[in-house]
Amino acid sequence: AVTIASSGTVEVTASGGVTVNAEDGVTVNADTTTINGDLQVNGDIRATGTATIDTDVIGGGVSLKTHLHPGVESGSSVTGPPA
Repeated sequence: AVTIASSGTVEVTASGGVTVNAEDGVTVNADTTTINGDLQVNGDIRATGTATIDTDVIGGGVSLKTHLHPGVESGSSVTGPPA
């Protein structure tokens, strides 16, 4: 095991990429985590809190902000699935 302890900031700078390979997973403990740039996840995502998105959520090609519900009737009827 390798432990790096610091009472200040620890920074890693690379002119190329950085790869972390861990057989037992990776855990990050921090009050907040900021990622600057696009994020690609090749696998499932699970969250125990609320996801807040500033622009839009697109699932299966359907926008959460602009999708329409066909066949809507006034009153207590429910809508159909997104179009």
